[in-house]
Amino acid sequence: MNRSARQILLLPLVLATVSACEVVDQVRDRANADGGEASATAGGLTLALQIPGMLRAGAEGTVRLSLTNHGDSVPRNVRLDLIVPGWMELAPPRPGDREVTMAAEEGEGTRFSYRMDEPAIGPGETQILEQRVRVPMESPPAAAASVSRRLIRARLVNAQGQTLTEVQSELTLD
Repeated sequence: MNRSARQILLLPLVLATVSACEVVDQVRDRANADGGEASATAGGLTLALQIPGMLRAGAEGTVRLSLTNHGDSVPRNVRLDLIVPGWMELAPPRPGDREVTMAAEEGEGTRFSYRMDEPAIGPGETQILEQRVRVPMESPPAAAASVSRRLIRARLVNAQGQTLTEVQSELTLD
């Protein structure tokens, strides 16, 4: 079989693959239209991430992380990491909020780390963290002229820095 015959046979396969990807993107877009929510479980802990569906330049929204303990013991030495695009403006913690540390992650954006063992999460309890975010008035780097999407991620991490589970959702910028 010559090269052009192989290309002709592969073309329908490539087109079918692209079409399937487009369908997945459309389903994801509909699921995130009113706000993205994702969750994952590791052991007896469930990590959930909820983000605003869409934000305009200059608008503020709230990213919510929750950790639920479905087990029968208290988790020790775990933290939640929230990773947002580096250009996103973040509000400082409110008085009484859980202590947070911030670090720049090359190629990933800004990482917020929350220790989740002080106060401890008892069996059957859920703790919710809220981080206020704001889209700058100027367009973020590499944003298209119209609607653009940016990934926001959350991780449950153990004391050794190993990711136990991760969730992600897309924020739509208008």
